[in-house]
Amino acid sequence: MYETMKGHRNSPLILVVDDDSGTRLLASASLGKVGFDTVEAADGEEGIAAFERYRPDLILLDIVMPKMDGFTACLEIRKRPGGDLVPIVMMTGLEDLDSIHWAYGAGATDFIVKPINWVILGYRVNYLMGASRAALELARSEEKARALMRAIPDLIIRFGADGTILDCVAGEITGTQPSDEQWAGRKLSEIVPAEVADEVFRQAEQARMSGAVKVFVYKQSFGEEFRSFEARVVSIRDGESLFIARDSTEKRAGEAAWTSH
Repeated sequence: MYETMKGHRNSPLILVVDDDSGTRLLASASLGKVGFDTVEAADGEEGIAAFERYRPDLILLDIVMPKMDGFTACLEIRKRPGGDLVPIVMMTGLEDLDSIHWAYGAGATDFIVKPINWVILGYRVNYLMGASRAALELARSEEKARALMRAIPDLIIRFGADGTILDCVAGEITGTQPSDEQWAGRKLSEIVPAEVADEVFRQAEQARMSGAVKVFVYKQSFGEEFRSFEARVVSIRDGESLFIARDSTEKRAGEAAWTSH
């Protein structure tokens, strides 16, 4: 009996979902030769139940099955907790391009064309698992970086040579927390006053030519209040630049109070 938690397993577990018992037998034998454990299901409904019970490391999923086809099963698994992370490799008929398109549309990670080469199946699955793990680690690393960036109060904008925003972290400067999707594609001049955007472009060009970080100070109104900002501009690559602005209003007010004594 297999453990349901991944941390308790000694070998990766592959769930093979196919209504043909011969295919399941051959797949399990091929995968076993390269060190995988397998669990089997005869249709889409059984496959979903097996996923929830065993939490496999990868799923081999046939398309044409009774009760529930592979497309529907794939969609349903993706909705389950953890189902968005498990690699799902769909098995499709030879030269069936429509099935391949449907497979990706249903959320498949990859596909294997039938008739399956049983000699190389295990190695193919091993490669796919490695690629999936690398992608997952990258996604986790990027999410961690985004979380850290969101904790920074600065306004950070990466923009192209024409001023188009590529991505951003809004910090607390604007009083809002727009997502990348809300700001990406907009112009820098839509986020900061036109004169500030012009200065950013000028500093970005100097940064590109000198390779140095350029620093300047500007003020921006928020309703009836004016706030001071320290800005840094650095050239990064392929005409892209980074604009970082930090609210320095309180700092400058403190400096002014100190010098007045």
